[in-house]
Amino acid sequence: MRAMRKRTQFWIAAAIFLGPFIAAVVIYRWFPQWLPEGRTNYGRMIDPPRPLPNLTLANPQGEPVDPWKGHWTLVYVAPAVCEDACRERTHFGRQLWLAMNEKRVKLKRVYIAPDVDSIVQARDALAADNPDAVWLGGTGTAGYDVRLFFEIADPEALYLVDPFGNWLMTYPQSPGPEGLQRDFKGMQKDLNKLLKL
Repeated sequence: MRAMRKRTQFWIAAAIFLGPFIAAVVIYRWFPQWLPEGRTNYGRMIDPPRPLPNLTLANPQGEPVDPWKGHWTLVYVAPAVCEDACRERTHFGRQLWLAMNEKRVKLKRVYIAPDVDSIVQARDALAADNPDAVWLGGTGTAGYDVRLFFEIADPEALYLVDPFGNWLMTYPQSPGPEGLQRDFKGMQKDLNKLLKL
């Protein structure tokens, strides 16, 4: 009787200690759909990060520029003519940059238009409100190549490039005022983490 009780206690203790481990292995191996999909980043991670191709981009004076190395870069790929949605997204990027406080010295904002003429028009219209932005236009097929590389599905998306020139994250625009606030808070949280590195 005492031996039976000891054996029962042993199996209960074994179940208490080994049960969660066995359950975790079973779920991981045979039921992966039950695994949590939690993540700590707000944006869509590019996994693995993709190195940017050699794109010929030019500043408004037509001089070739390589803007990627040495800073975290928030990229907006703009249309040829910057209308209301483009202006709002550019303003959003400026507010986000300002919200980084002292960390913003590590973050660069790049506005890319399809060609140099478009970038001159955008800079003339927007530079007063966006003095921190780097204004670039594609030369040759680069304006088209930029759109292909970032696989643009949402024209108002923002793209994060790391200091080594790798595309790391995409931030599509969420609809409505609530989406705008959610985007701002989520991106600010992501950038605060990354700019600490």
